Amino acid sequence: MATPGDATVVPGSTYEVQPGDTLWSLSRRFGTTVENLMALNGINSPQAMRSGVPLVVPREEGPSAPKSPQIAASGSLQKTATVTKANNPESSNKSLRPQGSQAHAAKNAARYRFVWPVKGTVNSRFGRRGGGRHDGIDIGARQGAPVVAAADGKVLFAANRGGYGNLILIRHADGIITVYAHNQSNTVRQGQKVRAGQTIGRVGKTGRATGPHLHFEVRRGVKAENPLRHLPP
Repeated sequence: MATPGDATVVPGSTYEVQPGDTLWSLSRRFGTTVENLMALNGINSPQAMRSGVPLVVPREEGPSAPKSPQIAASGSLQKTATVTKANNPESSNKSLRPQGSQAHAAKNAARYRFVWPVKGTVNSRFGRRGGGRHDGIDIGARQGAPVVAAADGKVLFAANRGGYGNLILIRHADGIITVYAHNQSNTVRQGQKVRAGQTIGRVGKTGRATGPHLHFEVRRGVKAENPLRHLPP
């Protein structure tokens, strides 16, 4: 869960930590905060950072920093929250439409911006939650249920990432990125092209999660958008 005042780090890159690097120097280099770097990478103490380990960072370095040949396309996100039932009964009982074939999904994608990424129930919505902010929706679903791509795109990141557990990021047209977190397993790889409705993983509870569900986000640049505005009713 992002807290008020937190800077949003856009999915982008990984950087291999070099001898002499510190969280402070890297936060200035990549235009973020020490707190964000620690949260994104599951670092509990600044002393825990070791050289040779890949560190998730924003996509671009600051204007005064030289480009590093060790930066490769990957992904970065803030901590996500555990599954909690929404206080609004109307929102917590929203049923999702079942996914059909890829052809049916593609037809849906043409009518709406995205197709539903999993069959289940929205049990936590986008926006204010408790004392912080929830940048996506949580969809409760059975363990191992298929997670599908919400639209055509290219896999930007597919690996385990701290509180997000097994995480997939897909880049779509118009600079939009979709986020699929807490997967039991990822079945796609970085750089792979996917179609709307194609299975990309399985529902799980990896990372910071108390039960099987999909944490789903839609991002345009640094801004998180309400996924329900992109999905069919």
